[in-house]
Amino acid sequence: MASSDSELSWLEEPPSSSSRTYEYDVFLSFRGIDTRDNFTDKLYKALEENGCSTFKDDIELRRGEEIATELLNAIDESKLSIIVFSENYASSKWCLEELVKIMDCRRTSRQIVLPVFHGVDPCDVRRQRGSYAQPFARHQARYSHGQVQRWRDALTEVANLSGWHFQDGDESELIENIVEVVAIRLDPSLLNVADYPVGVQSRVENLMELLDLESNDVRIIAISGMTGIGKTTIARATYNLIHHKFDGSCFLKNVGETWKQDDGHVELQKKLLSDLLLDKKQSIRNLDHGIEVIKRHAWCRKVLLILDDVDDAHQLRALAINHDLLRPGSRVLVTTRDVSSLSPFQVNDIYEAEVLSEKESLQLFGWHAFKSYDIFDGYKMLCKEAVAYAKGIPLLLQTLGFFLSDKVVQEWGSELEKVEKFLDDVDSLEAEQIVELFVDEFGPDLPISTLERYAQKVENFIQDFSDFLDLDGIDSDSLDDVDSLDAEEIVSD
Repeated sequence: MASSDSELSWLEEPPSSSSRTYEYDVFLSFRGIDTRDNFTDKLYKALEENGCSTFKDDIELRRGEEIATELLNAIDESKLSIIVFSENYASSKWCLEELVKIMDCRRTSRQIVLPVFHGVDPCDVRRQRGSYAQPFARHQARYSHGQVQRWRDALTEVANLSGWHFQDGDESELIENIVEVVAIRLDPSLLNVADYPVGVQSRVENLMELLDLESNDVRIIAISGMTGIGKTTIARATYNLIHHKFDGSCFLKNVGETWKQDDGHVELQKKLLSDLLLDKKQSIRNLDHGIEVIKRHAWCRKVLLILDDVDDAHQLRALAINHDLLRPGSRVLVTTRDVSSLSPFQVNDIYEAEVLSEKESLQLFGWHAFKSYDIFDGYKMLCKEAVAYAKGIPLLLQTLGFFLSDKVVQEWGSELEKVEKFLDDVDSLEAEQIVELFVDEFGPDLPISTLERYAQKVENFIQDFSDFLDLDGIDSDSLDDVDSLDAEEIVSD
């Protein structure tokens, strides 16, 4: 049977780079003698029929010791790679070199990587045992230790990614599922969720239970939580996952901020109508006229609407959000810092956004500090200390990661003392001072998009975080002996 870790597991893969064009949508890596004339050929045809430009190497035998340049170029020129692991995959040097190149592209250009374990156990691939043990015994006798280790590292890394495990049964169901996920991942309308969407999958799964897409009623769900806890990230990931199931969809960002601008209510109405009606232009004279236009034209079909950062029930009224007006099956997600601000508007349910666990916090912090899940040797106890300050809040974990990313281990102790003092004094600082401090600490290379994000959130963040954070509550005993742990023990489940 075919199985995957979760239908939502791809949510925690970083998005592929959208700033460049690619020759191919998909690169297929496979062992020809195992799957060329059956599974891989069927998968290739299904992808092509679904409009995915797919590279499949049709040369069975290769001469010489080096992988063909055309294959390396094809990997570089692909948005996504599907790796079909089969019994004899590891016996091929060229397959292993393809794999190393694919994982390199995942790190450097955020190529999407989807593994398929066809008739092999993912644990055997991860640990090079079973049918993967004997080929590596031969490789070790023939090739250098460094080259073999690169292959081992790549297999271990890819086997830790979410994918499909197929042992027996109907391959057509597996292929259909793969094609569906590929289509979603390559959808140009997808929103950028986060650079490193750690912990998103489990939170979206919980939210999906409240959305209950199988029900044909109208459901309005609020996502509540303090600034920086990841409400918008969860909402974006959910939008990416389900927007194609509706006749129309719209993600309205920064609703509260836009509302305060001159004619902001009209701009919100225009944006909603533009997204739901596509190229249909609607002239809006004033607030009440916009409400009537939305009622007549936008709510005539099943829609998905996400309203980000709502802080007043009047904003919902201005967009004609009403259970009785929306078409059956429609879903509305509202992110808000304070559910009471929506009163007297009634929501079906409330999802309280949760802080990250310690393991998730270490993963997110590690990505921003080291650009890796792996904690560098000598930094483990310091990372635990930094993560303890952040209390599982993604915004602060990202901030600390950026702050410490260019510091050597000898500097971390004094820098963390600055962090402690900063957090201790945060309730006495103005927003402008905090932003200035961030810029001073992060240096001139801080991306402007990051700076703008902090500038937008920091005022609310001061109020929320100063109440939430209790520095005196950090238990120094929890830091003991962590330096003796392996990175995998610290950051993986």
